[in-house]
Amino acid sequence: MSAISPTSNERLRRRTAHACETCRIRKTRCDGRSPCKSCVESQEVCKYREAPALPKPKGDIVLETLLKLQAEVAALSQKLDAATSYRPVQDVDSPGSTSHTAAIASMTSVASHDLDAIVPLRHLSATEMFLSWEIFDGVPAIREQFKSVYQLESQRPPMPIFSSTAFPSISLETWSNSVDSFGQNVNFWYPALHEARLQGLWDSLASFTLDGCLALLVVALGQACMHVEDRFSRQGSRRRSNPESDLGTLCFERAYSMIHNAVSEVSITAMLCLFYTAIYFSYLQRPLQTDFFLNITAHRCVVMLHYPDPTMPITDYETLRRIFWCCFILESDLVVELDKVPQSGCAQMESQIALPSKFDTHSTRDTSDLSTLYLLACISIRRLLNRIHKLLYSKESVTRMQSVPDMNLIAELAHQLDEWRDVLPPYLQFELSTQPAQNDHQGFLRQRYFAAKSVIYRPVFNYVVTMNLHGIQPPGIGDAVASAEQCLDAAYLHMTNLRGFTHTVVIDTWICALSMTGVALVLYIAWQTPSLKQKLQEKIGVDRIRNALWELKLKIDDMMLTAPEISPSVSQCVSIIEATRDVIH
Repeated sequence: MSAISPTSNERLRRRTAHACETCRIRKTRCDGRSPCKSCVESQEVCKYREAPALPKPKGDIVLETLLKLQAEVAALSQKLDAATSYRPVQDVDSPGSTSHTAAIASMTSVASHDLDAIVPLRHLSATEMFLSWEIFDGVPAIREQFKSVYQLESQRPPMPIFSSTAFPSISLETWSNSVDSFGQNVNFWYPALHEARLQGLWDSLASFTLDGCLALLVVALGQACMHVEDRFSRQGSRRRSNPESDLGTLCFERAYSMIHNAVSEVSITAMLCLFYTAIYFSYLQRPLQTDFFLNITAHRCVVMLHYPDPTMPITDYETLRRIFWCCFILESDLVVELDKVPQSGCAQMESQIALPSKFDTHSTRDTSDLSTLYLLACISIRRLLNRIHKLLYSKESVTRMQSVPDMNLIAELAHQLDEWRDVLPPYLQFELSTQPAQNDHQGFLRQRYFAAKSVIYRPVFNYVVTMNLHGIQPPGIGDAVASAEQCLDAAYLHMTNLRGFTHTVVIDTWICALSMTGVALVLYIAWQTPSLKQKLQEKIGVDRIRNALWELKLKIDDMMLTAPEISPSVSQCVSIIEATRDVIH
């Protein structure tokens, strides 16, 4: 029997959950009927309000509130980042005006969808991976001459040891020219050295100190850039030049003999010395040594940023932060091809480091602002490229998309790439064509754009090729072929837009050689795939492809010969590009 009997239940006070309006106003009991007993007796109109919605469970209310708070925090963070990550001058006609600030806020947010943009270890997008395809089984001219890039580079003789204690003789005019070249090039692409510090290095040029080492590295890099500019015009066409001066080499060898002091010291000057040593090894086309010094520099940056010195001047802290981002860009470029090389860890914490802010790297504020804009553009496209590799080319991602590529993911990444281009400030905006860019910086970023687009659509290209190799015609293969064309179009434009920009030649010759070899191999694979070959014949034609590959071979050859010594892996790339051209007919 129930604890409450029917008899007792009847004695309980009965109340309706919803009283009519008349009873509510009179504050009389309402029985909930329509009309209710009270309104019938008083001959009043009986009306009820609309029934209220059922209340949400408390768990739903908490979750909804939490999501709203998260959205508000995210919006506030974006506003704070836009306000603090870059604060250029506000002159109306200045390249750092408010409109540019807004553009940079948009540009840096384009590549921030993941917390950390990391190229996965042992990813499957390196150029070497192409040569494992069965389509190259019958092409010994390409596959059999190939050796591992790491094997070739690790067998190179070491750098010569500088035995003399004498410093190279450098006149004030030579110093001034070298500093100007360094500032217009290296300190524009990777603006980490403050103008005041740069101008003060002259007094330390012939000293056995880290400032002396830094001064020698500035001269060496300035001389390297002058040499490259003497060989190539602004848009990269070949020019006649005089033989290279030995001054840059002598300065680097002298600085290199002192670099052990930078390895053992924890200071901003030591960080700059290590970083510029890595840059010079890029010019020498020695990727393993470049990676070694970038790794040391980036690791030291991470430690110093984790344990900040409260007495550090703001200019030194900004220098440290900029070195970190430069290492992030350059190391990410290298590990795309050296996929098994351990990384420094800077990519794992890049989401925790503030972006570069106002910094006087040049004598005029406009130039300083432009160089910061350029650095931020390079950071954002590199972050996007890292995310592309993470989402499309990790082993897990490749396994997941072996059956059918994730077209929604690919479309989203392509949208983000176009979004990045759209928010570039006017000085860096480029046309999607083969026409010469208005400046070298536009041209360099255009190369990055086409490289990224080709990599985004490559999984669809791989899928179409695989289906053709096995004679399979799955549903929707026509749409896949159309998307694979996007990969081919971007690869061809990437190849034909290659120019001898100073940034490309000094920093990216080795990376560029591997990347362009990948383009050549993609074109060969497409030529062996009937559905894609037809598209190539209709759009480009065999003669234009062969001519473009020959031009590419000459360009890479020119870039390779710019360095004081020849890289065996770059030389191998030139041979593979030539062999690929020979088998396309």
